Amino acid sequence: RVARTASQMDHVPGAPLGVPPSMLDANDLGAGDFILLAPGLHAGFTLAADDAGVTILGAQNGGSVVTGAVKAQAGGVLQRLNLSGGVDVLGGVTDFALVDNTIGAGGVILNGGSGLQLLHNRFNGATGITIAAAASGLIPHNDIFPTATGLPIDAPFASFAV
Repeated sequence: RVARTASQMDHVPGAPLGVPPSMLDANDLGAGDFILLAPGLHAGFTLAADDAGVTILGAQNGGSVVTGAVKAQAGGVLQRLNLSGGVDVLGGVTDFALVDNTIGAGGVILNGGSGLQLLHNRFNGATGITIAAAASGLIPHNDIFPTATGLPIDAPFASFAV
């Protein structure tokens, strides 16, 4: 089920679109549901437990830019997005995936979790991937070009076989 596309939302040109925060807040989404983001600027958001499993998919050319921070409090998939505000994965999150994104600012901070997958992303902010608390998952095939530290490891990260 496709909840709604960003192009269906009213917005002021040049201002961040209200998607996905408004889509996540207004709908009870889950596995098998998609939010499709049109090219343009989008506000940061929190992926909360009531939307666990949703997939948020950006435009094919990478033109869907999320300007604010993203907080993952639940599992889901973020794919083909420019996450310029970085991503904070909270402890206890399971089955969260970042696939084929460009990630800026403080990169991704893993504060625990399991079944995490960071696949084919490009990191170009101050930091790449920070492992702040024990977590598990996969982190293959990422390009990390930070301006400071690429991979701060403050806790163990266990990988699993697919």
